[in-house]
Amino acid sequence: MIAHVAEANEDRGRVVVRLGDFAPSSKAAIAAAVHVAVAFRSEIEGLFIEDPDLFSACAHGSLREVGPAGRASSKLTASALGRDAEHFAIAVQRELSIAAAASSVKFSAHVVRDQTIPALQAACAQRGPWNIIVFAESIVGADKSELLSAAVSQVWGTTGYIATGARCAWRSGPIVVVIEDIDHLTGMIRAAERLAAVAGDPVYVLPVGGDEIALDWLEGEVRLTLGDASNLTILPRPAHAGSNLVLRSAIAQTKPRIIIARHGGVLLPLDGAARPLADLGCPVFLVH
Repeated sequence: MIAHVAEANEDRGRVVVRLGDFAPSSKAAIAAAVHVAVAFRSEIEGLFIEDPDLFSACAHGSLREVGPAGRASSKLTASALGRDAEHFAIAVQRELSIAAAASSVKFSAHVVRDQTIPALQAACAQRGPWNIIVFAESIVGADKSELLSAAVSQVWGTTGYIATGARCAWRSGPIVVVIEDIDHLTGMIRAAERLAAVAGDPVYVLPVGGDEIALDWLEGEVRLTLGDASNLTILPRPAHAGSNLVLRSAIAQTKPRIIIARHGGVLLPLDGAARPLADLGCPVFLVH
């Protein structure tokens, strides 16, 4: 595993920010996308994905507009929906482009009408393999958790994903690396060092195991591999190290800028990822 995104001049990948759903973008997700692009000298593509099912429903007359009072009013036509989508796409793309420009990051905008996973697959295949996908909307609820899991398992050409939960903040603070196996250690540490270098943040490493015996072995291997690296701090293990809730609480107390972790691991299990993301309170850089 190499947590990496291609540089702007490589034409082999970029930071792809998934926009859409007629939902406001998470400011923390946008800031994290720009931070990653700066760290890896990459570029950003804002990919606004229009849901074709909405337009199909308009054609059958089953959608109606909801007025300010919450009551359904006139029939929602495909042309009206198209105008709304266009205006919303312009607004969220502009927000992203302003953030990119402020950090001198190259930006491009595209709009596609497709299901989310096929649209992401096509975008990453076009310029793969070194892409990172950022979900601009917070991961809230089971449907968004399932979408995140589907993207991780089905989109080829990615090396990582940025996800945020509810009440997620963007702040200065350490880059926290959650290590669950020694095979991922080197790649995750290198990514953390790149992210930390942007603003001079410290890097904290937290070995995580399913039980105390596994954690003893892993922590020993981490210390042996990292040696006396002066720029890294190995955090003390939390009590009840195998508990997901205790682990999230211990990490949140460090007030990190970004957390690097495996999707489907102890910190972020495959089922129900929305709650852990909300508890952590900052963007999470997920790797395979």
